[in-house]
Amino acid sequence: MPDDKQRWPAPPQQASGRSCYLRNTPPGDEQPSRHWIPRRIMTLRIVSFLALAWAIQVHSLDAQALNRKPFKSIGHPRALATSTDPFQRDTDSPNLVEGRELNQPQAVAVDTSVTPFIVYVADTGNNRVLAWKNAAQFVNGAFADLVIGQKDRYSTLPQGPGQVLTSGLNSPAGLAVDRNGNLYVADTGNNRVLRYPTPFSQPDDYKIPDMVIGQLNLGLNVANAGGITEKTLALNSGSQKTGLAFDPVGNLWVSDSANNRVLRYRSTDLASGQNGAAADLVLGQADFVSRFTGAGRFSKTGLSGPAGLTVDDKSRVYVADRFQRIVVYDNLRTGASALRILGIQTQVPGQPPPPPINEASIGGADSPPQGVFMMGARPAVLDTGNHRILIYDSPEVWPTEEAAFSPSARTVFGQETFLTGRPNRGDPASLQRTQNPTANSLLFPYDAVQAGEEVFIADALNNRVIVAPVTGPGVIGAATRVLGQFGFIYSAPNLIEGREFSSPGAVAVDTASKPQHLYVADTRNNRVLGFADFARYRPGDRADVIIGQPDFLSSTLNHPGGDASVPSDSGLAQPAGLVVDSSGNLYVADTGNGRVLRFPKPFEQPQATLQRADLVIGQANFTARLIEPSARTMRNPTGLAFTGESSANTADRGALLVSDSALNRVLYFPKPFANGMTATKVIGQPDFTSTSPNTDLGRNFNTPRHIAVDSEDRLYVCDSQRGRILIFDSAPALSNLPTPVQTLGLRTIEGRQELTQPVGIAIDPRGSIWVADFQPSRVVRFPRFDKLFTNNFADSAVFAIGLQGLAVDRFGNLLVSDSSHRIQYFVPEIAITNAANFLTRPLAPGTIVSAFPFNSDFCGPVRCDPAPFGTETATFDSQPVPIPLPREIADIQLRVNEQPIGLFFVSPGQINAPLPMSLPSTGTAGIDVYRPSTGQIIGFGDIRLDAASPGLFSVNSSGAGGAASLNEEASCRSEQVFFRCFNSPTNPIARGQVIQFFGTGQGAVEGAPPDGFPATAAISVQDRTRVSFAGEFVDDADVLYSGLAPGLIGVWQVNVRVPQRVTPGSFIPVNVVLRSIGTVTNSTRITIAVK
Repeated sequence: MPDDKQRWPAPPQQASGRSCYLRNTPPGDEQPSRHWIPRRIMTLRIVSFLALAWAIQVHSLDAQALNRKPFKSIGHPRALATSTDPFQRDTDSPNLVEGRELNQPQAVAVDTSVTPFIVYVADTGNNRVLAWKNAAQFVNGAFADLVIGQKDRYSTLPQGPGQVLTSGLNSPAGLAVDRNGNLYVADTGNNRVLRYPTPFSQPDDYKIPDMVIGQLNLGLNVANAGGITEKTLALNSGSQKTGLAFDPVGNLWVSDSANNRVLRYRSTDLASGQNGAAADLVLGQADFVSRFTGAGRFSKTGLSGPAGLTVDDKSRVYVADRFQRIVVYDNLRTGASALRILGIQTQVPGQPPPPPINEASIGGADSPPQGVFMMGARPAVLDTGNHRILIYDSPEVWPTEEAAFSPSARTVFGQETFLTGRPNRGDPASLQRTQNPTANSLLFPYDAVQAGEEVFIADALNNRVIVAPVTGPGVIGAATRVLGQFGFIYSAPNLIEGREFSSPGAVAVDTASKPQHLYVADTRNNRVLGFADFARYRPGDRADVIIGQPDFLSSTLNHPGGDASVPSDSGLAQPAGLVVDSSGNLYVADTGNGRVLRFPKPFEQPQATLQRADLVIGQANFTARLIEPSARTMRNPTGLAFTGESSANTADRGALLVSDSALNRVLYFPKPFANGMTATKVIGQPDFTSTSPNTDLGRNFNTPRHIAVDSEDRLYVCDSQRGRILIFDSAPALSNLPTPVQTLGLRTIEGRQELTQPVGIAIDPRGSIWVADFQPSRVVRFPRFDKLFTNNFADSAVFAIGLQGLAVDRFGNLLVSDSSHRIQYFVPEIAITNAANFLTRPLAPGTIVSAFPFNSDFCGPVRCDPAPFGTETATFDSQPVPIPLPREIADIQLRVNEQPIGLFFVSPGQINAPLPMSLPSTGTAGIDVYRPSTGQIIGFGDIRLDAASPGLFSVNSSGAGGAASLNEEASCRSEQVFFRCFNSPTNPIARGQVIQFFGTGQGAVEGAPPDGFPATAAISVQDRTRVSFAGEFVDDADVLYSGLAPGLIGVWQVNVRVPQRVTPGSFIPVNVVLRSIGTVTNSTRITIAVK
């Protein structure tokens, strides 16, 4: 090692021109102090601790599997998973959630007690209620002003008893506002109704209800707890809406769906605010303990799964139920019969049958009406399954029941005429529900309310609330505003902007590109998104390329037509598989269209140009869709893979393999590729027309999902429904229905099969086999092929939720798509410790840390990487500009939250650096090792943060043993005898003298220099520092200094006088305590010698 005097720059000088010293006397004291130590020598010695082999501790670190916490989540606003809880998340909703989007809204209410009106929306699929405080002036896609039922704008998981938020919401499906502005929410998934007192007047961000109906308290959610009574509810009955409405005198009416009844709660009982109020009246049953289903559509004495309801100004009650009708009551007593029934078209004798959809009929066999509301004196029905609203005359002018069993509607909204019921007014020739919405179309409307001269409509499966004007008596015009979407033509659940996913399928990495491009099959959004440099992705970043759609806001199936039966060269239908060839062309398994498309080098195409495929395989042309089994057709292509370029036969170099999951086979297509080409081989079936999974269990597939090919052209197939991976010899040499050479996943471990439902597979650069097992939601690693015959079991795993696809980048790092609508990026784990004591406890701002690899993370099936952090060993002083500390040494960066920090030392197995002083003193931070030249994330770990994390350096650099401390000696001012001042059993300190300790982890210090610079003066910590010798604390007056060490970077110095009462000895234990945290643990016993 070079001589220290040549390796370190001269220290800075004080203003007086004297050499800088570490002192424990006040500045300006002219009497020579016996405690002054030349800073230059101290700097050399202490920093040598940082630059020498602290790696002694790496061997004692527990070997672990891959980091269970993903390095980043792509398509998700916040990555919450931790290594101890890899399933942690705050949403499992599709697409973007940020507080202005909707996911199947089922109820809407307007508070007209205030001006301007307030609009509330039950965002059912996101388990929350959103509120806008000005119902008259919001713009399309406006952010909500209030979130109810969740802790913030980003969270959507079901809440309630047993969850994080006991008072939170689970599938809210009904809303009503009383005359005082209190909000009532049907918390359907928790079988209760909650009251929120005037939400906008409550000061807390999280709104807490003040009353619960249907349960005795907020901690309960069991349906009909203790048996059905007047105090119980059973609301959780599938997709049924829960109706809430107030009558003219303030009584609350609730549709108790699973109990087949409607309950009334008196206004006086509501005013008391007591939980578990008792209903005083029931409709649909003879008493409060019955729950019989009504006798049929024509019966007036019973109900079946009542949904939405309303009450008119005459106190008539209108109830929608599963019998595809609206039941109208005016004799309001328990067990009363209905007055009339809407929605039943009867056959007139001698006349032809009426059309199935008309002005008198409501609903169909599988789609009952979900809501009813009043437009003045006129009832209006949400005819949900027919995607329309029917508006009737006032009951006073209905024809008699003898003249017409059900009266006819007078106007309709959502359809051109009374005779159609198409989704979004779509093409009558198509049965698909994919037509883009408009300002006057609907897709399963659930609820509506009139406020002033506008109607607010919860258009559930268009994932929006539209606001339409009342243009005449009982007439609704085209909508003028929309909530939940940016415009009327959009309908995806939640928002899509190009930075989110809905059930992503395959992921693929273009490992030849620099930087590496990432492609994601955004299956439910009918598109593929491309990220130019996914390693640099930050939450909220938008994709750089889109395929299958004209823009980042659209999700049309088979753009531009929106019809599943009409493909095109630019549209997609639920793409599930991806692969990139050696030239950078992208191949897409367009699963819903039964084909594979090639998109030429997507990142080289003009950004404003719609990407178009130049090759189709599996169909005759770009508009064909034939799904019968043959050598030229596919039904549900899913997995894609290429053979290598080493085959002796040119046609087999880069040949394409496609798994067809519906036809239980894998097809082989050699080059040259051509539109509608014929496969030359079929794997998993004896011929191209057979599809059975059961004729030869050893060689057949049952729903094959993704596939992979290794460097020797062996084919790996996820035989999903049989819980196994089948491995076949060189793909170019295979014949039809070949026999696999190896099978993985069938071993029994702890009573279950090793693999249960493998859906994804990838081979990393070392040859290791990674398998995504849908249940139990994990990715496992098997050794490379040539080791399988002696060791064919998985050796490590990472976890995700509902795995879908899997890929590895060129460095072997994992990318996993999961059912939480995100891509998880996993890299090897590193350990980050306090550099003084090597503890992995929480770290404080400014702490000098050491980063080590976990050996098992950097190991392949044959050997471990001997140099995970590169091959060079270098220190900061070897760099052209050593101060401030360089943020890159030997092509290595240590980054905190992806921002590089200054470095002391880099070696193949260890990195030393001080953490930024600006870090918070609570929470966590992510630390990664990054190679700028290649974009490789070498390793990652997260640290917990604390206000202090004190540790003392030791002489042997192990974190234990003799402290790296200096005795008080007058001769120590001389460089020639400086090293005699180090405390040791042969050089003990005398009692009554001052000893100097050096450590790190003191935490943030007010007045500290900028990161990477040395302290130029004594800067004390603000907190009390306590020191004990042999378990006995010294007086505070004997702790002479605790703060930053002048001339050093990140070093904490403590000067303390050794009390006379200390018993002399060679190994006296020392403990320094800061913020109630000590430097001593069971494994870090620091000592000094005292005489």
